[in-house]
Amino acid sequence: MDSSKTGTFFSENNPNFIDPSAKIGRNFTCGQFCVIEKDAVIGDDVSLGHSVVIKEGVRIGNSSVIQDFSVIGKQPLRSKRSVFKTDKVYTPAVIGDECLIGAHAVVYTGTELSNNVLIA
Repeated sequence: MDSSKTGTFFSENNPNFIDPSAKIGRNFTCGQFCVIEKDAVIGDDVSLGHSVVIKEGVRIGNSSVIQDFSVIGKQPLRSKRSVFKTDKVYTPAVIGDECLIGAHAVVYTGTELSNNVLIA
C-alpha cells in the first residue's frame, strides 16, 4: 500500500482492510481486524481500537480515539417496525477533532459531531 496515502505501513499478514481510496493522516494507529471503507478520511493522530469499522465516506478529525468494536457511519436498518421506514440516503458521518467514541458504539450516517465530544 502506498504510504503517502495511508501515513502508515501495513504488513502482508496484517488482518486489517483499508480501501485504497481512503485518506489516512499521520501517526494513525489501529488495532487488529479494522475495516476502513471507500473514500473515508481520517485525520492526524487518530487511534482506532480492535475491530472498528469506518464506513464509506466517513470523516474523522484530528486526535480522535475510537475504541474497540465501534461502527462509524452505519446505515439504519429498515423494517415495518423500525423508526426508519423509507430508503433515505443520508450524508456520511462526520466526527470532529479530539473526540472519544467509547467501545461498542454505533454512530449512524447523517451524524455530525463537533470537536471534543465524548460518546460513552
